[in-house]
Amino acid sequence: MTTIPVVMIQNDIDDGLPNDPLNCPIAQTMRRIGAESVEVCSLTMEFYWPATRTTYTILLPSTARKFIKRYDDDNGEPVNPITFELPLPT
Repeated sequence: MTTIPVVMIQNDIDDGLPNDPLNCPIAQTMRRIGAESVEVCSLTMEFYWPATRTTYTILLPSTARKFIKRYDDDNGEPVNPITFELPLPT
């Protein structure tokens, strides 16, 4: 199974929009590393990966799900960039 290392940077957070599946920090990160047509929900993410010419719908790892919950909660607490591996089904 192929995996994609997903490494968020602070600019992805700064440019992201809370509660916006097309422009949240994870979507920003995915586009920055080469994905297209990215949509991130609380549990899953759909994106097109040009290297395999495939559209994937993938369950997000717990690190990403926790990040989304914290980022989207309007409690004013800052979030830090995250890193996770995203497995691509073959």
